[in-house]
Amino acid sequence: MPLCKQYLKKLESLKEQFIATGTEIVAISGNPAEKAAAMVEATGATFAVAYRLSIEQMQDLRLSISNPRSSDETDRPFPEPGMFAVNGEGKVQLINISNTPFNRADLGELVETIEWIQENNYPIRGTYEEPAFT
Repeated sequence: MPLCKQYLKKLESLKEQFIATGTEIVAISGNPAEKAAAMVEATGATFAVAYRLSIEQMQDLRLSISNPRSSDETDRPFPEPGMFAVNGEGKVQLINISNTPFNRADLGELVETIEWIQENNYPIRGTYEEPAFT
């Protein structure tokens, strides 16, 4: 089974734990509607699945974009995995981007991380900016 299907099935199995943290799940695909619908059916996903992510949108998200290795894989450039957790203020709190299908955020650990961040009011990291000179 392709890794994306396994990952979406795992996400579905943890859906209630994510919901308990106040998390809304949205999966996003570069596939057209019919391929995205087939993936939803194959995985039993009951969360929102957006589709037809454009190359420009993939680039805006800083996702790695790959060309298919064969027509069995897909018929268009596609994004490698990315995970973004947006906090209650609408700011990106966690980011995990991979350039390969094999390196993905562990979903069980992600739920625990979201809970810990909420319980400890943990700040967004990686926000260093050079001081402005006057």
